[in-house]
Amino acid sequence: MMGKSKILALLIGMGVLSLYFLFKTAGNLQVMEVVGYIFLLGLLIKITESNIRLHIYEDKLTFPTMGLGVLANSLIAFNACEGYSIIFQKIGLSIAGILIGGFGLYLTGVVADFIFKKESIGGGDIKLVAAMGAFVGPFIVW
Repeated sequence: MMGKSKILALLIGMGVLSLYFLFKTAGNLQVMEVVGYIFLLGLLIKITESNIRLHIYEDKLTFPTMGLGVLANSLIAFNACEGYSIIFQKIGLSIAGILIGGFGLYLTGVVADFIFKKESIGGGDIKLVAAMGAFVGPFIVW
């Protein structure tokens, strides 16, 4: 069992590395996208902490994260003020990220279950990747 100090060190390390990557690539992003990714990082840290502590991905964290990803992408498009077609396109890409991320990992799990003859990927992992797909879209999550 990991102590609280080890969990905190792990989460801080994840945060620092993620923020470094985010700011390294932030030159090509809008400010709202950077805020959305920082918000995703905070959610992922909370979900990871919960997983380390309880050994499960809680549905009360992963399902709302999917909805927040769709909402964040619609706000990013609304902030760009490029018309309603862009807003609907970003919402569609966010939903496609949920479907492709979740379904892609589910198919990977089915193939791995067949090969290894035991469960290899749990449902919580699939929901977590689907939640990340809601924020980053189908092209990145794939």
